Amino acid sequence: MSILKNLSKIRSEASHKVKIVAVVASHSVREINQALFLDVKDVAEIIVSEAKKKKAKIKYPVNWHFVGTLKKSDVKDAVETFNLIQTVDSLDIAKTIDKQCWRSKKNMSILIRVNILGYKNVQGVKKDQLIMFLKQLSGLKNLSVLGLMCSISSINMDEANIDKHFKDMNKLFRSVKKEKIQGIKMKYLSMGTSQDYPLALKNSSNMLLLDKAIFDKKKR
Repeated sequence: MSILKNLSKIRSEASHKVKIVAVVASHSVREINQALFLDVKDVAEIIVSEAKKKKAKIKYPVNWHFVGTLKKSDVKDAVETFNLIQTVDSLDIAKTIDKQCWRSKKNMSILIRVNILGYKNVQGVKKDQLIMFLKQLSGLKNLSVLGLMCSISSINMDEANIDKHFKDMNKLFRSVKKEKIQGIKMKYLSMGTSQDYPLALKNSSNMLLLDKAIFDKKKR
């Protein structure tokens, strides 16, 4: 299928407004420009240096999302390159971003990566620590917390379990929104990849991180 047909299929499956973010880590500038021409407004990278290279060659206005694990040594370049960092999950890295934003006279939008599975070897803030973490972030004036994200696509599990964890994530998102923590907004629930996005949509995700679902030319 073409990128146009893939995007049409994805959009037809959403019963609510959803932001489609094209994960471009393994794709050429030509492919990225093609997706942007077809009204994709957001792209994501997992490596800061790769985003910098691609950004210089992109023809169209686009919002850049960082979806990898951010190293302190990359924070300066990340602040200059990205519009949204989706994977903040430690106070240390949040403070480093905030400090760099102060130096750069910029405000950075971020999402909080949540370990919805509760596994020890999975990155993200644990569910029972999330409220306290968000309250700590509320004092960082150069950051705008806009929501939560999780990714479970790398974990081998069946659809029933994926559905359960997405339900848990949606419940957590709504619970945090009710807390009305000062300076914290719950605008985006970022969950769902090419492998599991229909289940994410079912559970009210309004931001999808899609790679093959957009760029794969094979019939799906």
